[in-house]
Amino acid sequence: MTAQTGAGVSLAISLAAPASYDADGFGALQPVTIGEVTNIGSFGREFSTVTHQALDRRGTDKRKGAFNNGAVSPTLALDPSDAGQDAVEAAKERRSPAFFRVTLQDGLVYWFAGVVMSFRVRVNGADDVVIGTISIEIEPTPIVRYRTVAGLPGDTFLTIEDLFDATMRRLSETLSAAA
Repeated sequence: MTAQTGAGVSLAISLAAPASYDADGFGALQPVTIGEVTNIGSFGREFSTVTHQALDRRGTDKRKGAFNNGAVSPTLALDPSDAGQDAVEAAKERRSPAFFRVTLQDGLVYWFAGVVMSFRVRVNGADDVVIGTISIEIEPTPIVRYRTVAGLPGDTFLTIEDLFDATMRRLSETLSAAA
């Protein structure tokens, strides 16, 4: 496993919806990078716990209940000339979701649909940067994850399943050759 830092991570927004909720659909979008982002926050599906306590047993049975994809509250240095920040401001005024892309250092990409609930300005002390805080409630649609492949022509997308299948094929070929 290789750990990575947040340096080089980007957050982008598209006001257009994908044709499909998969790597191809999201890969066809042309999102605008949101500039000066300093923190994105945690996101991902979380299930509620459903419990049952039968009178004739002492233990508590637990099951997965409904899920919530959560919310993120990115912070950024306010830049009135940034096209990505303008797109967030426009998304705040819409009832329909916008589509957000988080790209990690290693090319792993996450897409999710979210409703921008607020984009607020925070002014602190004389030695502080003027901050923008965004509140995004993530929709219950799938959070799509795939890896971009550097060095190939155009934008090439592989889902995590594609990578797993390719790894298993390579392992099988290696084992067959060794036998």
